[in-house]
Amino acid sequence: MLAIIGSALLLFGAFTPVVSIPLVGGVTFLKLGWPAYTVMGLAAASLCVVFTANWQALWATGGGAAVVLLGCLGVFFRRFSEAKDQIKAPPGQDDQVAKIGESIGNLVLDTIQLQWGCFILGVGVLLILAAAYSSSRTSPNPSQLSL
Repeated sequence: MLAIIGSALLLFGAFTPVVSIPLVGGVTFLKLGWPAYTVMGLAAASLCVVFTANWQALWATGGGAAVVLLGCLGVFFRRFSEAKDQIKAPPGQDDQVAKIGESIGNLVLDTIQLQWGCFILGVGVLLILAAAYSSSRTSPNPSQLSL
């Protein structure tokens, strides 16, 4: 049941806003392209794993989704940091226009926020991994399962 809920959250999370950007609004995970499609594919694979009772494969699907999501988060923070570095006025320059531009740039970047979709995606991955963990501790015989 945990894996089914986790997979549903991953599929739903692809359509939720993950980043809020000024003048643009909420950006969904789906707009990132291949990472979102990969996570959605892994969510669908997790559902298939549940219905085939191949519980150990949940480690691969949940782990793969976690790697893709953490990679996206890492790229986001790296690009955010690079953008902050590019806005800085050149050292030793006392130009008021450059300082005002730096202040406005920092103000705009400070309003970029992660949104609730990140939480949904993270909970989905955690539920799939929790299902993999719990199934590895008490692994029932597939012939004893009833749907």
